[in-house]
Amino acid sequence: MLRKQVKRIALPRRKIYLLAAAVALGLFIFLRFFLWLTAEIPYWGEEPAETVTAALNEVKMGLSYSYSMEAVEEVAGQRRVLAVLEGQKSGSEARITGDLPFINGSIELIRKSNQLYRKDALEDRWVKVPLVNLEDLETLMVEINPLSIFAFLDDTAVEYAGKGKMDGRRCRIYEAASRGENMWLTFFWQDYNYRIWVDQKEGYLKQGEITAEHRDDSTHKLIVTVKIKDYNQPLTIEAPVQN
Repeated sequence: MLRKQVKRIALPRRKIYLLAAAVALGLFIFLRFFLWLTAEIPYWGEEPAETVTAALNEVKMGLSYSYSMEAVEEVAGQRRVLAVLEGQKSGSEARITGDLPFINGSIELIRKSNQLYRKDALEDRWVKVPLVNLEDLETLMVEINPLSIFAFLDDTAVEYAGKGKMDGRRCRIYEAASRGENMWLTFFWQDYNYRIWVDQKEGYLKQGEITAEHRDDSTHKLIVTVKIKDYNQPLTIEAPVQN
């Protein structure tokens, strides 16, 4: 008699546990669907080219960010590093440092307010770069900005290539082929292929990669990778202490 009572009590509990597990699973699935939906809604009805253009503009117009850039050439399977740069931008102020192995040199620039400073490696001191006007400064900063290489022509076809993670951030990946508009690149290189990682939540460029062929030799490749971090985080650019 006692055993029968125990069975009658245990059976409803098992059903309760199964029901609770089913509810928990349902909530989990609903939450995952809700998160997916909120992440996807901003991209509904938007063309890939529009998403990529907005992602590039988001960074270019951003209050602050830091970045890294690496340019490598590949000839007959042999890789040679051309440039490795690190930079920070805060408003109109910026700092760029890096090595340029292809000329056995380095670069270190600081823009503070409307003045540009350059580190003289030979004399180990900072010097002011003479500029005619503010427009010259703006043009120079655009030319040395690694993001300027991500310039598409208006008719560039952009395709959605799936999703992935970059530095722990969920991203949408896009691919494009273009002749490009950067004067330095188009002088030596052609047939550009772009791979763009767009932060899915914030909508800014997280990483970009360009591969191109040399105009005189299709086996001679250029690979440029740019990574963005610290987006809209507080960054301070200090003017150098001049000797």
